Amino acid sequence: MPEDSKNKQADLIPFNDNIPQMDSCSSQTNKQIELAQDDVSYCTLIDRCHDYPLDPYLFIDIVLTPQIIRTLIEIGPCQPGFNNSDYVFEENKPGKKFSSKWYNKDVKSGMSCKRNWLVYSPKANKMFCFPCFLFRSVSQHSYQWSNPNKGVTNFRKGYEKIIKHEKSKDHREAENEYLILKSRISKDITIQQTLIKVQKSQIEFNRSVLKRLIDLSLFLSTNGLPINNRYWMN
Repeated sequence: MPEDSKNKQADLIPFNDNIPQMDSCSSQTNKQIELAQDDVSYCTLIDRCHDYPLDPYLFIDIVLTPQIIRTLIEIGPCQPGFNNSDYVFEENKPGKKFSSKWYNKDVKSGMSCKRNWLVYSPKANKMFCFPCFLFRSVSQHSYQWSNPNKGVTNFRKGYEKIIKHEKSKDHREAENEYLILKSRISKDITIQQTLIKVQKSQIEFNRSVLKRLIDLSLFLSTNGLPINNRYWMN
């Protein structure tokens, strides 16, 4: 077992604690983490000692609880180089490396869409599938794509491997679970934000009423007028 895996528990902090700025981490990842801190009420664990805290390799010794899965879905997959053309991918022993072009998929309409499921691990220099990684029990036969101890390293046939996997039954079932939960999370966030707005509106109303009562009390006190209701009724 790698030394950093043995010390993993010492490096973990609660997700809702203050996370130090990670200079090498992409701005997109930092922004997603900040959003998750604001929107997610769950407390989970991320590794603060690495530039890409959502790298599947860092979850080798961690059981993916429903709370952790939810948080990972809210933040999104680890995709270094997607918004940073200067990112340099590491070459493997045969001299091949991952390509950021694989993050995009050409559809029949001639347009290009993002492969939200494709994950690159900078720590392990391997490819993973985000839905299969999150729902391993569903994708039991796609262990290379789902198991952090495995991963896909054949970058020479990387694009072929990606096409084959995204057409597989295991991937489709895991992706279906992923999309269902992501939809539920989105609805939960909408409801939560609505409740927060209602609560803030009620607080503002209460403050305005309190301010008026204070102003009225000061006016009566300044002018020597009694607060007793009987005075105003006569």
